[in-house]
Amino acid sequence: MTKRMFPSVMFGRYEEEEYSRNKVLGIQTREEGLRLANDLSRLTLPHERNVNYQAIASMDNASVKAQVLQDETSFIAIYQDFSITLLDFIQEKEPYELHCKYREFFSAPGVFDGFVNVMV
Repeated sequence: MTKRMFPSVMFGRYEEEEYSRNKVLGIQTREEGLRLANDLSRLTLPHERNVNYQAIASMDNASVKAQVLQDETSFIAIYQDFSITLLDFIQEKEPYELHCKYREFFSAPGVFDGFVNVMV
C-alpha cells in the first residue's frame, strides 16, 4: 500500500505512529473510546432497573455506601434514574423562558454529571 491509496483515511499522526510500524491497518482504539463503550454497555432501560428506593431510604449511611454506592450496577441504575428525573424536571419547567434557562445551565455535561453525582 502506498500513501496515495488512503490519504483521506489517515487522521492525525496515525500513519507515522501506528501504520508505519507494521504496515497493518487496524481500528484505532483509545482509552476514552473503550471507557465510553463500556459505560454505554451498562446502560439499561427504566423497566430493566430494579432499585428498591424504599429499602435504601431505611439504610444508614455506612450501609448505603457499602451496598449501593460501591456496587457498580446499583450506582449506575440510580445515576440513570436521577439523570432522567432531572431531564424530566427541566422539560416540565414553565414558562418556556425558565425551561430554556435550566437547559442552558445544565447543557455542559460536567455541570449535569456533577449535579447528579452530588444528588446520588
